[in-house]
Amino acid sequence: MSPLLGIVFGGPSPEHDISILTGLLCERVLREAGQDVVPLYWTRTGDWVQCPPSSEAKDFLEGAPRGATPLSLVVGEGFQSKKKGLGGGKALALDAALNCCHGGAGENGGLNAVFEQTGIPLTGGPAPLAALGMDKLAFGAVLQAHGIPTLQRFSVGSDVPFAGPYIVKPRFGGSSIGIEVVEDLATAEAL
Repeated sequence: MSPLLGIVFGGPSPEHDISILTGLLCERVLREAGQDVVPLYWTRTGDWVQCPPSSEAKDFLEGAPRGATPLSLVVGEGFQSKKKGLGGGKALALDAALNCCHGGAGENGGLNAVFEQTGIPLTGGPAPLAALGMDKLAFGAVLQAHGIPTLQRFSVGSDVPFAGPYIVKPRFGGSSIGIEVVEDLATAEAL
């Protein structure tokens, strides 16, 4: 029997919608490969639900899809279904989780820190390393310091070490929004 893997997507981030697409695609690929997976949707408001298998993107247009099971995330215990009445909910025994969140707390180490408290291993490593990865300028400096080839990076408004074109990216944003390619420094500064 294969381990039970949670697929975590959504989250309170401007990149919520792209995260849904990433999560649903990962669910399908892993399911087709024979992996036991549970799709876990993190709503825009911070709630958690277990989605029906093979949900479609259109099912999330108005929030959690029909048939989703509300979940509680309990420190030291992990996910539990919210069951009304006496006896509480049933625990969801995940062996690990795949983080498909983009931007915000899903990518900056916040989600990693929460999962560290539940005891469920989450892709992306320890929270401080996820936070470093989210800081585009600091992460580039670490790569360069270790001899790993990377594009030159600088903060707009500092001394510019080369002529354009420039790829302008929010320093702490996720990977799917806010990126522009511009020809000159004045346009980069205006962005």
